Amino acid sequence: MSEEVRTFIAVEIKNTDVLRKLIEIRDYLLTSNAELKPVEDENIHLTLRFIGEIPVSLVRVICTEISNLKVEKFQIHVKGIGAFPSPLRPRVVWAGVEEGADKLKELHSLIEEKLRRLGIPREREEFVP
Repeated sequence: MSEEVRTFIAVEIKNTDVLRKLIEIRDYLLTSNAELKPVEDENIHLTLRFIGEIPVSLVRVICTEISNLKVEKFQIHVKGIGAFPSPLRPRVVWAGVEEGADKLKELHSLIEEKLRRLGIPREREEFVP
């Protein structure tokens, strides 16, 4: 039996000002007694697609396919925060994307097409940056 890993595709946040602000928000929420599992500073990211548990061998194929995508660099502007499933019972904290949302949607669509060709079904929910 092949080993499986929890898998998602994400964008690393390289802007130190944005990252610092997200870390401040995370740290504040941790003092509020919310039942959050904190993400380490270096693992804060923008999720493009959650895949779930898949074989390691498929992760390698996905990485190769995604790395072959031709996408120009673009800027995003982060504005607003929220939580899933609700702000009163947060499990995941998110930051909204204002500028660059259209580019993220295009990138998400390219990724969905690659995943579909590899036999991974499309997400049921609409992608909202």
